[in-house]
Amino acid sequence: MESSSYILKLQLITLFDSISFGLIYPFLPPYLLVLGGNNVTAGYLAVLTLICQLLSWNIAKDIVSYQGKKTALLTMFSFSIVSHLLLILTGSCWFTIFGRCIFALTNQSNEVVKELYIKKITKEETEFQLLIYNVLSSAGYIIGPVVSGCFFDTGFPLICVLAAVLTLINACLVLAIPTEQDDLPSEGPEKTLSERTIGYIWKAADLTKKSDYKQNWDILALKFLYTASFAIFFTKFPMILKTNYQSDSVTIGCTTAYINIAMFIATYVTKNMQEKLSSIPAIILCQQALVVLFFSMLIACYSPMYPLFALSVIPITFGRSYITTSWRKVYSERNNEFLDHVNDYVGILVGLTIPILFGIVCDMIKFNAVVLFSILPVLLALYILNKYTCDFEELEGIDKSKDD
Repeated sequence: MESSSYILKLQLITLFDSISFGLIYPFLPPYLLVLGGNNVTAGYLAVLTLICQLLSWNIAKDIVSYQGKKTALLTMFSFSIVSHLLLILTGSCWFTIFGRCIFALTNQSNEVVKELYIKKITKEETEFQLLIYNVLSSAGYIIGPVVSGCFFDTGFPLICVLAAVLTLINACLVLAIPTEQDDLPSEGPEKTLSERTIGYIWKAADLTKKSDYKQNWDILALKFLYTASFAIFFTKFPMILKTNYQSDSVTIGCTTAYINIAMFIATYVTKNMQEKLSSIPAIILCQQALVVLFFSMLIACYSPMYPLFALSVIPITFGRSYITTSWRKVYSERNNEFLDHVNDYVGILVGLTIPILFGIVCDMIKFNAVVLFSILPVLLALYILNKYTCDFEELEGIDKSKDD
């Protein structure tokens, strides 16, 4: 009984934490525009929060080491409440970004909760309980945007109040769970945060060098291009809705939830697709997925009716999921074990460069920047793939040998 109550509290913490995040993230960039910022300002928000997120895992480990898991959760939720309150109290773009950076630096509560959660469940129920955990941790990406869409026109500070209240409830739930006997502070890491960060950068540089990037530049460029395309389309589609359909905040919030649902479904479906299509070279399937993405994004950007936009999102999300999950198989065909490690670094590079570049261009050409940054990278990726990556004669030879 005590264990069931403990698990229920952790499940509620997971759900409320997810909703709290889902309330804020879709409408924070538009809120910066309301405060007088521009698209470059929104780009700085994306880049700075990414940098903070990269640092947050080491910071969270330090907090857990020095305080134990339960106290660490209280500390993280305290910082989250402060972050939400800063968003309420300030009318400055840069102070808003500062407040969000505080949140990003300490936002690893879900990982700590998951560790406590796994520790309390039996081996027999692990699969089922983890499914519940994943559903709860994803629910906020559906509930949050819908709720914040309904309240955004009333005032973004009200959304921040809701997020702060949910986080405060989480802090109370943490106080209500018993402290485990082995949940004690321990010695911190031997290296400081700055030393570990510098070590991570040197490791990334070393792995990139070993990946033979000059020889494998084409698939690294492909990774960069399709990641950039997805990043812009899935974060800037509200501009499409406002320009083409004069959509209000409620529609944008519901569309965000709809896209998130499509992404979650696509993640599970594409795993089964990969098994059934395993006999076909991964690069060919990625090529076909890019073609589908190109035409689907054209429809999404220029469709005269909202239902057509909503339908076009389905192949885009499935294509994104398939390419993302298949790309490591493409790396393996190059017989270079270090390429797989560089995969994440390319994604980080996109996050550090594209948002600001997009912001600069978007302030000049407005809606057309969304079209340019969504569709042009896919076109360039198809060109590189057909010109440099695909050896069609070799692939035809593989198919013939399989037929024989």
